[in-house]
Amino acid sequence: ANTQLRSHMARSSSAAPSGNGEDPVKKRNSKRVSDNSSSQESPRSLANTLTARKRGEREKSLAIFDWITRNIVYDMPSLKLGIYTLQEPEFTLKSRRAVCGGFAKLFEALAREAGLEARTVIGFAKGTGFSPGDSLQGNITNHVWNAVKIDGKWQLLDCTWGGGIFEGNDRYRSRYEPFYFCPDPKHLVYTHFPEDPRWQLLDVPVTPKVFINLPQVWPDFFRHRIRCVNARYGNLNARGLLTLRFASPDNVRLSAASVDPDGKKKINSTFCQRLNGESVVHFASRRLGLHTLELYARNGVNPLRYRNVESISATLVAKYSIRVLAPEVTLSPFPKTFAIFADARARLESPLSRNLTAGHIHHFRVEVPGAREVLLKAGLQRISLNRDGSWFETQVRIERGEILLLARFGMANRYWHLLRFEGI
Repeated sequence: ANTQLRSHMARSSSAAPSGNGEDPVKKRNSKRVSDNSSSQESPRSLANTLTARKRGEREKSLAIFDWITRNIVYDMPSLKLGIYTLQEPEFTLKSRRAVCGGFAKLFEALAREAGLEARTVIGFAKGTGFSPGDSLQGNITNHVWNAVKIDGKWQLLDCTWGGGIFEGNDRYRSRYEPFYFCPDPKHLVYTHFPEDPRWQLLDVPVTPKVFINLPQVWPDFFRHRIRCVNARYGNLNARGLLTLRFASPDNVRLSAASVDPDGKKKINSTFCQRLNGESVVHFASRRLGLHTLELYARNGVNPLRYRNVESISATLVAKYSIRVLAPEVTLSPFPKTFAIFADARARLESPLSRNLTAGHIHHFRVEVPGAREVLLKAGLQRISLNRDGSWFETQVRIERGEILLLARFGMANRYWHLLRFEGI
C-alpha cells in the first residue's frame, strides 16, 4: 500500500476542486488559525491534545479534521515541480505542507493515536481540469482521502479538499470546507471514485462508466438540495434546443452560463426559469462542437426588500459537457435575464429569443407573481402590459435597439429590470 501511495503522489496532477466564487454559507472560523503547537510535536502528543476533551468518536474525528484543514497547506511548489517531499506524518507536522497523500496519512496517524479506526483510500477525484465524460484510463489514482469508523459505521472524509481550493492551475487558496467531513456517500461519489469499490460505502457501487459521466458538482449543489430530474449524466448531446430540469426548494435560484469550444463564456446561450415547481435550464447554440454548461445557485431574495441588486451573488454548483450536433438558430441567443427575474419567480412564455425583427409586431407574455405593473421600454416607447392575475402581455411593433421589460412591486415607484431583448 505504501508503494502504491508513493506512486500515486508522484503522478498526482490535481488534488483539490477548483474555485467557485463566493460561498453563501457562513462557515465557523473559516480563516486559517494557528494552533500554537510546536512544529516538533509528535502525532501521539498532538492527537492527545486535540481529543483530550472530546466526547465520542465523531467529535474526535472532527477535531482532527479541523486541525489538519486549518493548519496544513497544500504543497504547491512541489506540485509545480513534480518533485514531492516526504509525506510521512512526522514530516508533514514539521513542514506544515503536504500533497493529498500527506493529508491522508496524517489524518490516519492522528486518528489511530486517538483510538479511532481509520483507513487511507486511494482513487480518482474530479479536480481541476476535469470535464464530465473525461476518461479514467491511465489516471485511475490521482487522489487520496480517508475513511474513519464512527459509532460502528464507516464514514468518508477528505482533508485536502476540506482545507482549500485551486484557483486556476497554479494557485491554491486556503478555505475551510466542512462538507468534506462525513458527507453522504451518495453525494461524495459524484467526485470521488475509490479503486476498491467497497469504499464507496454504497449498497450498490457505481461503475467507472457511471461515475465518469456524472455531472461535476460542488458542495453547494447538495447544500441547496438540488436534484437532477432529467440531467443525471454530465456528458450530453444537443440537437437544437436542450432542456435540463432540476428539482430544488422554492427559495433556490438557478442561473447558467456556457463556455463555447474556443473557451469563451456565453451568457445568452442559456435561459433559466421556474416551471411547474422545477428549475428549468434551456441551452441552445448555433455553434457545433463541445460546450461546457456551468450551473450556479443562490438563495432567493424577496423582491419587496431589494436594495443593492449587484450584491447578489451565486456559486458554481455543477458542470455539464454538451456536444452540439445540430445548431439551434431559431431561439439562440436567449434574452438577458436580471436577478429580479429569478427572485420574482417570473416565467417568460414569449418571445424566447433575444433578437427580434425590427418593424414586426411581437407578442410579449410573461408571468411575474407579486408585480403591480410590468412595463415595456423601447426607445421612446413606454407601454404598460395588460394584466390578468399574475400574467402580463401585449403586442407591439418594435424598432431597432434595446427593448426592456421592467416590473414594479408593492407601493414602491421603482422599476426593476426583468429582461432585455434587441430589435435588429
